[in-house]
Amino acid sequence: MKIMLIGSGGREHALAWKLAQSDLVEEVVAIPGNPGIAREPKCRCLELSEHAAMAEFATAHGIDLTVVGPEGPLVEGIADLFRSRGLAIFGPGQAEAQLEGSKDFAKRFMMKHGAATARYQSFTDSVQAKDYVRTQSFPLVVKASGLCAGKGVIICQNEAQALEALAELMENHCFQEAGSTVVIEEFLTGPEVSILSLYDGENIHILGSAMDHKRAFDGDLGPNTGGMGTIAPAPFFSPAAQADFLENILKPTERGLKASGMKDPACIFFGLMLTPDGVKLLEYNMRFGDPETQSVLMVLESDLAQILDKAVHGQLTPADIQIADETALCVIGAAQGYPGVYAKGIPLKFNPSPDIKVFLAGATEQDGELRSSGGRIFGACARGSREEARSRIMDFLEQFRDQPIFWRRDIGGHK
Repeated sequence: MKIMLIGSGGREHALAWKLAQSDLVEEVVAIPGNPGIAREPKCRCLELSEHAAMAEFATAHGIDLTVVGPEGPLVEGIADLFRSRGLAIFGPGQAEAQLEGSKDFAKRFMMKHGAATARYQSFTDSVQAKDYVRTQSFPLVVKASGLCAGKGVIICQNEAQALEALAELMENHCFQEAGSTVVIEEFLTGPEVSILSLYDGENIHILGSAMDHKRAFDGDLGPNTGGMGTIAPAPFFSPAAQADFLENILKPTERGLKASGMKDPACIFFGLMLTPDGVKLLEYNMRFGDPETQSVLMVLESDLAQILDKAVHGQLTPADIQIADETALCVIGAAQGYPGVYAKGIPLKFNPSPDIKVFLAGATEQDGELRSSGGRIFGACARGSREEARSRIMDFLEQFRDQPIFWRRDIGGHK
């Protein structure tokens, strides 16, 4: 097989690494990829910016399967374009991608098909939205309906904060059109769990669970980020919680997809909260999560290329997905200042370790030297027992203690 992988972050590095391990795979072409992907066996990177050019490349070079990493191309309809040209692609078409691209659409889907979720109201008029929050109790959650790279969710402790959030989203347009519609939800409490699952057009198969750490600093302090690290499987996702999820979220979602005529193969990411009143669905992402993918793939024993190929052809079975009875951790090394204004151009040299896999995210290569280019620079990953994996990663990261790079030291440190 020849596989084309679209994206450039740590998630895509992990996908390329795992796909290339397959005996079925001859080559992985990442567009645009990153320096870490370029250094993996059987992988190369290529600069193409237009979706049509990607489809033309896939046709001309005999690409057997395309895998899409980020949400942007999916919401823009890249999968529909590929399928219209007879090209196999793993990723939802534009209609399905709206489950991530529009929180308003997703909430209406959840309510219509009976998936357990928080109470909400949607608004396109800021005056009406402000009138509504004046009648509510707090805390309250205000969300931009559109894509905001994980930054469009605001937890408001009081009325003044909610009014300010609405003004920023709907009047000052801090996220452009993404905030033209807002979703206002009840505030839920409890541990969060991410579920990565694979939809083959008929059934949803669980790939794995993970717990993300969104806050920048230890103890869940500091601003929200795109994710500072993950642990897989999620430590608080008990058998009882899984049974609740299957019955009240996964099955209604599966029924809703079929009823809506949504048959495109996709990774469905369920963002869950384990509340005192049961498991609740916070959001859908219609692609592999980042950095959840890094830790989940570390413990995936099965052939990922074969799994995705079977999903595309509607042949996936639960037996195709085998997970190691171990724990995997991914800890993000981020540039000082992230998620605000952060340092760039930091020289990157990694002391090799047989126990650590590094997935590059915000990094470039100049004259053979790696330098940081993004806020989240890399993910250091390890598997084994939770204590072993955490100890190995913390020891590995000490090599960066004198550089403008920071990381959370409490990931995997729970009892």
